[in-house]
Amino acid sequence: MEETKKQVNSIIENNNELVVNQEIKSNLLVFAKWGRFLGIICYISAVFMFAFGVLFIFAGSLGINWPGFGNGLAGLGMFYGVSMFILMAIYGIIYIFLGKYLLGSTKNTKLSIEQNDQEALVEGTNNLKKLFNLLGILTIIGLCIAVLYIIVMGIAIAFII
Repeated sequence: MEETKKQVNSIIENNNELVVNQEIKSNLLVFAKWGRFLGIICYISAVFMFAFGVLFIFAGSLGINWPGFGNGLAGLGMFYGVSMFILMAIYGIIYIFLGKYLLGSTKNTKLSIEQNDQEALVEGTNNLKKLFNLLGILTIIGLCIAVLYIIVMGIAIAFII
């Protein structure tokens, strides 16, 4: 095992190129299979999010008793339904982009392995980069919202006590 690493490192140093051996190809194919599955799940989840958003609008327009809104306050119910639709639509759009980048990456990665195509591998890793950039930005936004929530709740609790 150690000698194989030395040989690979020697080849890399001499050619100044990345060597994709059979084990790496096998790992990339496994990534492509699972990535395709997860990308499809992202699209399906987006459809459910949009469907539930529309359901919230209809439920709100019917004046259904939402928790905390009292009974028969159809105006607030409609506001709640539209608010939930907007929230679900935003989540659905995010999931569409996640699925798009993931499926694009897996398609091109699989193509690159099957046809030994360097350009397809570059495009696959480019889509993977976009996926992780989006996930990183969403994580930062989520952490900022969590910190803001903690600050607001701390101030609210300070006024209550």
